[in-house]
Amino acid sequence: MKLIKNTKVMFIAVVLLITSLLNACSPTWSLSIEKPDGSFIVFQSQDYNDLLAADTITDNVALERLFWLAGHTLVDQITLKLQDQTIQTYTWKEIAPNTTIDSQGQICISDSCVHAQSISVKAIEVTDQISVSIMDIAPTIASALGIPAPNGSQGKTLTDVTTNHVIAILLDGLGYQILSDSSLRGLTPEIDKLNPPLLASTVYPPVTRVAMAAFSTGALPEENKVTATSMRNPALETIFTALANFEKQSIAIEGESLPINLIDCRIELSGDRDGNGSTDDNVLNNTLNILEQEPLPDFLFIHFHGIDDAGHTYGLDAPEYAAAIQYVDQAVWQVISKLPQNSLLIIFSDHGMHNSNSPAKLGEHGHLYSEDMLIPIIIYPIH
Repeated sequence: MKLIKNTKVMFIAVVLLITSLLNACSPTWSLSIEKPDGSFIVFQSQDYNDLLAADTITDNVALERLFWLAGHTLVDQITLKLQDQTIQTYTWKEIAPNTTIDSQGQICISDSCVHAQSISVKAIEVTDQISVSIMDIAPTIASALGIPAPNGSQGKTLTDVTTNHVIAILLDGLGYQILSDSSLRGLTPEIDKLNPPLLASTVYPPVTRVAMAAFSTGALPEENKVTATSMRNPALETIFTALANFEKQSIAIEGESLPINLIDCRIELSGDRDGNGSTDDNVLNNTLNILEQEPLPDFLFIHFHGIDDAGHTYGLDAPEYAAAIQYVDQAVWQVISKLPQNSLLIIFSDHGMHNSNSPAKLGEHGHLYSEDMLIPIIIYPIH
C-alpha cells in the first residue's frame, strides 16, 4: 500500500515537472498593433493563448481578431515592420482570408510566416461616418417599451419613441451596401418607402450567431461570450429576458433553427415545409398568422434567412439573389400592412456579404470589409 502511495506521489511530481518545463519552453513574444487613434496596443503570447481558449479553437488566430480587439471595424491596408526593420505593406482584402498569427507570434500569410515588431493599420475612410451599432437595437427596444436595457448592455437608444409594440425584422445578410445597390436597381420599392437606413456596424466576426448575441444582449462578443460560430449561449441577459422580467411577452419567428439559444420567449420554428429550398415563405406565413389571429405581443422578432442563403449559393450577381431580395421586400410590406398603430418597426441586418472565389460558397462574409461589417438599421414608427 505504501509502495502504491509513493508511486502516485512520484507520478504527480513528474507530471508537474513536465508541465513546468513545457511552460518554461513556451514561446513568449509581443506584437504592437496600431489603434484607430494612432497609438499602439501590445499583444503578448498569453493574449494569444487566451484567445485560443475563448474561441475554443486549436489552430492559429485570425489576425483580424487582433485588429478588432485593437478597436478597428474596417481595414483597408496594413503595414508590417519586421524584426530586421524592413517594411511590408498589403491591401487587406487581398490577404485577409489566409492571414493568421501563430503560437510563435509570427504573421502567416498563406504558407509564408514572418516575425513583425509592429503593424500599422489604415482604416477605410467611411469608418469615421459610423456612429450606430447592432448593439444599439436591444436598448432601443427596451426604451420604446418602457423598461431598462438588458443588464450588461453597452449600446445606446436610437429613438425616444415610446410604443405598445416593437417589431424587429432581421434580414439576414442584407448589408448596407447591398441594400443601397438594391434600391438603385429597383429591387426594394417597399423598404424604400420607410425612413432612410442608418449606417451601422455589426460585430466581429460578422456572422449570424455572433451578431445575434450582440443584438440581443446589446454587448460586445467579448462581453457576452459568443465570439465564434461554435457558441450559442450568451453569458449576459438578452432583450427577451429583460422583457420577461417586466412581464412583457415576446415571440421569435425563426427559420429551420435558432442561431443562438433563446429563453423567456415563445419560439416559432418555420422550416422549409413546402420543400422549395427557402424558409422565408414559411416565416412570412407564421408571422401573418400571428398578426391576424392572435394578440400582438409586446415584442415580435422575425428572422428572414433567404437573402443570405441565396448569396452563399448563387453569389451576389445572380438573378436568384435579386429574387430573394425582392421577395423579402414584399414580405416586409405584407407585415407592415398588418401592424397596428402605435407600433415601432426596426429593420436591420446581422452582417453583409461579398462575392467569393470559393466554389463551396459563391458569397461569403466574416471579415473586416465594409461589405461584411456595414449594416442598415431602419427605425420606423407606425402612427
